[in-house]
Amino acid sequence: MKDYYLFIIILLLISLNGVTQNFADKEYYLVDSLVLGELTNDDRKLLDNSLEIYHSSENVLDKINALNGICENMMHNDWTKFQFFQHKIIEDALQQNKSGAIKLELLKSLAESINNIGVIYGDLGLTNRELKYYFKSLDIHEQLNNKNGISDIYNNIGYLYRGMGEINKAHAYYKKSLKIAIEIGDKQSIALSLNNIGNILD
Repeated sequence: MKDYYLFIIILLLISLNGVTQNFADKEYYLVDSLVLGELTNDDRKLLDNSLEIYHSSENVLDKINALNGICENMMHNDWTKFQFFQHKIIEDALQQNKSGAIKLELLKSLAESINNIGVIYGDLGLTNRELKYYFKSLDIHEQLNNKNGISDIYNNIGYLYRGMGEINKAHAYYKKSLKIAIEIGDKQSIALSLNNIGNILD
C-alpha cells in the first residue's frame, strides 16, 4: 500500500513539474516571466547579442542602445517588458545627468521609449493613453528640435486619428509630417507621409 501512495506522489510531482513554466534567469535577462522556449531562433539571437553588449558595457548610453535593439526588433510580445525596463533606466540616468551632451542623448532616448510605450497602449486598445504618450514624446522632440522625431510622431498621431475616424485631424498631422520631412530631406518619411495622405484621400 505504501508503494501505491509513493507511486501516486511521484506521478503528481512529475505532472506538476511539466505544468510549471521554466522562466529565464531574471538577473541576466532583466525582466520577469521570460520563457526562452517560446521565442524564435531570431529572437533568441537578438536577445543574446543585445544582452551581451548590455552586460559588458559600463556606459549607460551603450546599455540603453543595447536594449533599444531588443525593443525595436524583437518579434515576441515580451519586447514590451524590455521597453518598460529600458524606460526606467533612462529615467534613472536622467536623475544622474542633469546637463550636458549625455542628457541630450538621454532625452532623445526617453522620447523614443515614450513613443514605444504609446504603441504598447495602442495594442491594448487604450487609445486615449496611446495619444497621451505620443504627445509626451512629441513635446520632448520639440524641446530638442529633433525634426526626424517630430515628423515620425506626427505620422503616428495621424495614424491614430485615422483609426479613430477623425480624418481631418489625421490629414492635418500627415501634412505636418510631410512638411518637416521635405524640409530635412528625409525621403523615407516623405514617402510614408505621402502614402498615408493618399490612403485617406482614396
